[in-house]
Amino acid sequence: MSGTGTSPRKLLAKPSFALATAAMLAAGAAPVQARVTKIAIDAKVSPAFDGASFGSAGQYETLAGRAFGELDPNDPRNAIIQDIKLAPRNTRGMVEYTASFQLVKPIDMSRSSRLMWHDVPNRSGRLTIVPAERATGDIGLSSGWQGDNSGVTVPRPGNDYVIVPVAKNPDGSPITGRVMGRILNAAASPPMPPKASTACLARPSKSRRRTGPSPSAALKIRSLELPIRPRFA
Repeated sequence: MSGTGTSPRKLLAKPSFALATAAMLAAGAAPVQARVTKIAIDAKVSPAFDGASFGSAGQYETLAGRAFGELDPNDPRNAIIQDIKLAPRNTRGMVEYTASFQLVKPIDMSRSSRLMWHDVPNRSGRLTIVPAERATGDIGLSSGWQGDNSGVTVPRPGNDYVIVPVAKNPDGSPITGRVMGRILNAAASPPMPPKASTACLARPSKSRRRTGPSPSAALKIRSLELPIRPRFA
């Protein structure tokens, strides 16, 4: 599991906590119009971890909440988002989303290392920095990115998820078309996926191809383009 140990520090400069958090949640508001409009703290535990003290950092606290944001569907840099121009818009013509997060930090931020781990969990499973990282005063941020909201990714306490609108055709009808899904067979799994449903595919089809493990499946990137420490699982 990711985050089971520590990594050598190789940073030349440590960003301030405020700068790192703002960069994480705002994500470049001006250039790409990915503006966070509101942040809500839903739960605060202080002290956390049963009141334990960690090294020179002392006691920790956790803050769990949601970030509300919006995207400009007409910005060409957002065109990579599938069907964003068919998504419902607010009165400002923007497409809204909600992402949950949990921040883990020393209660006394003057004792922090001023270094943040950003965890992007798989299937919404919230991640928390380990005791060894808390002992050095590190900060942890776990935030959601998967918007399918089904199965284990259903929004609920303890999950990190994203809520996104459902795109539809201009006449309000569902969007249909061909899609491709790559499935890697695992132990005790059936050799082929179940038959595709015509309810979700216009022309369902399937094919078999022998291939090696996908490089993208071997690594789970734990950092974005931010001045914080990267971590791989």
